[in-house]
Amino acid sequence: MFNAEQFRAKAAEFRALLTNIARSPNETREFRDLEQTCTTLAENEEWMAVHSHRSTRAHASVCKKT
Repeated sequence: MFNAEQFRAKAAEFRALLTNIARSPNETREFRDLEQTCTTLAENEEWMAVHSHRSTRAHASVCKKT
């Protein structure tokens, strides 16, 4: 599982792919979408790290098999 730093590094890789070589409009859109996805995932990971006390947990009885 990735952490926020790894997601940000991956986003930077996709950003670099847009600057090194001329790309078709479809490739450009795909790399921008991937960059945005990785950035969003990094932001989500950071939010979860700061707000982990806010997450809900299932009761043990709910998770037990009957």
